[in-house]
Amino acid sequence: MLYFPILFQVEEEKILKHCPTRWLSLEKVGNRTLLQLPALKSYFASHEDVEKHGKVKSIHERLQDPMTELVLRFMKYILPIINNFNTVFQADETKIGCLLPEMDRLLRKFLIKFVQMRHVKAADELRNLNFHNKDLQHGNDMIAIGLDTRENLQDLDVDPGTEKKSFQGVRGFYEAVVDKMPRKFPFDDPTLPHLSVLDPSKTETLTYSSIVHLAATFCPTLEAEDIKEEWEDLQLLPANA
Repeated sequence: MLYFPILFQVEEEKILKHCPTRWLSLEKVGNRTLLQLPALKSYFASHEDVEKHGKVKSIHERLQDPMTELVLRFMKYILPIINNFNTVFQADETKIGCLLPEMDRLLRKFLIKFVQMRHVKAADELRNLNFHNKDLQHGNDMIAIGLDTRENLQDLDVDPGTEKKSFQGVRGFYEAVVDKMPRKFPFDDPTLPHLSVLDPSKTETLTYSSIVHLAATFCPTLEAEDIKEEWEDLQLLPANA
């Protein structure tokens, strides 16, 4: 870290330590590191302190480790999926009505990266799928690591131990993400399924029960009969109104 400001001409104390918790930043940092990897390897390999015990030697050894490049290439492949989910909800217009289907889509997208499609399709409830069962997962030849990562794995000509470790790491990553999503995302929120009313394109599929649920939750003083009248009027509007 001491040499990072020199290499990238960053002002002192201007490096913000938010990458571990900011996926958007982590993607950019990882991609930039991958782009500069040959130069970084050369710089630390020729550094005068490379043979001494310390940070220079430690960084040099990490840069020379094939796992470092493999991890960076895998993160380049997988992080855009997470970032795309984040950016959907950074739009100017209200997107809360899309939250439940987007959460379900993200969970499904991660599952099919390492679990065989037939098991994902057959699951009545994705969160109850035993994705830790290796019999349900793809083999190393099919698990999603990105074409660039897989080609790099062949080009580096890594030993069997490193290759095995890399695939174990990928499986561990996918399992950890899918494990964490149900704990962090409000899948069981009783209101979310009804929020599609906020999407104008869903007007014709609105149900009275959704309107009543939202009214009882956010505007409990409204009269149920008045709500029903307005809902019926909405259904009578032309599709292009």
